[in-house]
Amino acid sequence: MTTTSTRHDKAPRQNLVRWFPLFSLASLVACGGGGGSAPPATPAPTVTLSLGASKVAPGTQTTLTWSSTNATACAGLAGLGGALATSGSVSVTAGAEGGVQSYVLRCDGAGGSASASADLTVPRPATGSSYANRQRAGDPFAGMSRPVQNASFPGTFADFFQEGSWSFVNATLEYDAQKPIGEAKPGHVHFWRLVNGVWQDRTSDLLSDTTGCLHPRKLIVADFNGDGRPDVFLACHGYDAVPYPGEPARILLSRADGRYDNALLPFSGYFHGATAADLDGDDKPDIIVADTHYGRPYALMNQGSGTFTQDLTRVPATLQDKGGIYSVELIDAGRGVPDLFVGSGTPPGSDPANPTASWALPNGYLRNDGSGHFTDPVIALPNSPGATGIVYGLALDFVMRDGWLYYHQINNTWGAADPFYNNVIARKVRLSDMQESILYEHRGPYSDGGTWFPWITVTDTQVKGNCDWWIGDASKVSTSSCGVSFPR
Repeated sequence: MTTTSTRHDKAPRQNLVRWFPLFSLASLVACGGGGGSAPPATPAPTVTLSLGASKVAPGTQTTLTWSSTNATACAGLAGLGGALATSGSVSVTAGAEGGVQSYVLRCDGAGGSASASADLTVPRPATGSSYANRQRAGDPFAGMSRPVQNASFPGTFADFFQEGSWSFVNATLEYDAQKPIGEAKPGHVHFWRLVNGVWQDRTSDLLSDTTGCLHPRKLIVADFNGDGRPDVFLACHGYDAVPYPGEPARILLSRADGRYDNALLPFSGYFHGATAADLDGDDKPDIIVADTHYGRPYALMNQGSGTFTQDLTRVPATLQDKGGIYSVELIDAGRGVPDLFVGSGTPPGSDPANPTASWALPNGYLRNDGSGHFTDPVIALPNSPGATGIVYGLALDFVMRDGWLYYHQINNTWGAADPFYNNVIARKVRLSDMQESILYEHRGPYSDGGTWFPWITVTDTQVKGNCDWWIGDASKVSTSSCGVSFPR
């Protein structure tokens, strides 16, 4: 991009008037002086600034070139301190994290000053870790809601439009589980772009087949086909009533023309959660799915180009039918490999009728043995009662900050006083010694009638040390409601 600014001329010099005797003026005229004409105005500078390429991939270089007229000195380009020549060029490198890099140049001369600007667009890359991608984006618009039309549906942020800024994708739920399964129709995928502070549905720019899941549960982003752009895996679980048949997972894969292909994967299950990271060291992100229909999590190993094979060996078979694992997250807790954090459907103590059930499984994590296999047993996370005395169950979300694990739980006990999914609690636990703090607790329905949060993400996008909560339905608890600080 090349932009030339409006020139700023110096004020004209003040004309000096001097009285001469008449004989002197006559003498000047007689000698052919022709006095009285003003000197010509000093021309103002002009500046031109241009980039060899207006959009480049992260880490690559392009050339920034400038020229000027009527200037004696130039300055102001980011990273180039001091005076610059009035024309020249320099190589600039696109940042690794992407974004829009702006360059401004000012040139001065006897006739005033002028400036020009140029913007370099660097698409934000997707990595091989869905957790890392989620944390980099977090809630990039802290204090601002997601698209209000679909605020409570699962979705995630990435630079889908490759313009150096965050955009959003989600999947809608449009069927009624109270009606027969034959009437159930799948929802749709929507891509959202933020334009002048307003979310616009720009799905048609990226996607032709907008078919989504019948019942979407979680969307994760990683670069599954190796082109540096964000792809999307949709964990779906199908009709949420008897006979609970499950449904195939979906994947949105980026194409060379900037659009996306929407494909069903040949794996059907009751996929309640998913997470991605490279498990076998081939630089391709693999997926762990929480399939409660199958009875335990398992891996989908990436074969390249976004195709997968099922691998049942990486998660211990001892987790089979242990109360159901609904939430999974692959997080590097500091050892250089991702451990597998799991949210159990029925932790010990969650069912008051059977508090020590042999099939109960604690919320916790399994250590990576260094080869992308996870060792039993599950390292349990604290599950102490909150202020209300309620023991909470399923952990829905996990976030790691400075050695502390933040996680949100939903009560899953039965009974007249505490019906299913009726109480919410959020904790932080230091993994080194399992020291625990309860950050938030709520019992019973909210003002809108809701009783639980579908997903909560703890982020620190403002880099203020604060705990920002991103909640599917912003009417329940607003962003930045945590009220505590991360240890720094």
